[in-house]
Amino acid sequence: MRRLAPALLPLFLAGSASADPGFHLCGNEERFRLFAEPPSCQAGGAPASAPAPPEPRRLFDKRTMRLSGAMLLAVPIIGYIVWWRTNDLTEFRFANEGWFDADTYSGGADKVSHFVASSILGHGLERFYENLGHTRSDARWLAIGAVTITGLVVEAGDGFKYGGASWQDAVMNVGGGVLGAQIAYRRLGDAVGLRFGYVPEKNRGGETEKRVGHYSQEIYTVDAKLGGILRRSGLEPGPLRFLMLSATYGTRGYAVYGANGYEDLPAELRERDLGLELGLNIPEILRALGFPERRWWQSVIYQIFSFFRVPYTGIGFRYDFDHRRWRGPDIGN
Repeated sequence: MRRLAPALLPLFLAGSASADPGFHLCGNEERFRLFAEPPSCQAGGAPASAPAPPEPRRLFDKRTMRLSGAMLLAVPIIGYIVWWRTNDLTEFRFANEGWFDADTYSGGADKVSHFVASSILGHGLERFYENLGHTRSDARWLAIGAVTITGLVVEAGDGFKYGGASWQDAVMNVGGGVLGAQIAYRRLGDAVGLRFGYVPEKNRGGETEKRVGHYSQEIYTVDAKLGGILRRSGLEPGPLRFLMLSATYGTRGYAVYGANGYEDLPAELRERDLGLELGLNIPEILRALGFPERRWWQSVIYQIFSFFRVPYTGIGFRYDFDHRRWRGPDIGN
């Protein structure tokens, strides 16, 4: 998951803000909260009056510029360590990689990876800028700008070191960043979300003794969280709050690790799988078990489980576009 490394940074920078709106128990009454911190409670279970909000920060004040600059500087450093270190410097070039065709690089899984990683980054940065004291609107635009610059830096590095800068990747970077920042801005994280995950190592396109690679162990999801959707509709979700419906995408059989690095597999072993599955909403399960969100590290745990699909927590059916067939039920492998 080489594209997801920069997206994990704001999970820790925004650790004091919960990834999703949640619930807090005041006396005997469960109250929905839209902001990061739970409301304090007065005697009798009534929520205390909220203090007057502080003055919003200027859009580009010194603290915002310093921290944003540090994050953006970290991106090429991470890129060098994770992606570019083993490649020789070449002349800058562009690459037209396509989208989701059978002969597209990794069957389009790389494009979904860009979109999901940028969405996570946009979501985390919006909350991060809010925690710095910016208004929600300013935080959204700062997050979108930071994701766009981050994506351009990554593509610039790829232009020299990783086969070429792809305009398709750039489009997915911006689109994902806008969506993630908008979800955070609208406080929709309890109802919708995007995740990435590992699946058990298996080349569904055809068995091989060599270790699979090239996104064959990865799956990406767009989630409809039943608890948040039903609550927003004025309904009591009951046990359904622990479940979510997800659209998934993953590819198989594009390459394996050989003696000389990646080795392409024949086209007949490849799969591009679009699926629908029912899975567990782990943050809701943690809340039901009483796991707190008050400390920064506890909030980070909630955010990790909001954005990472744990293996064996979803089951569904997938349509293989390369062989024009359905398969399942399975866990995504």
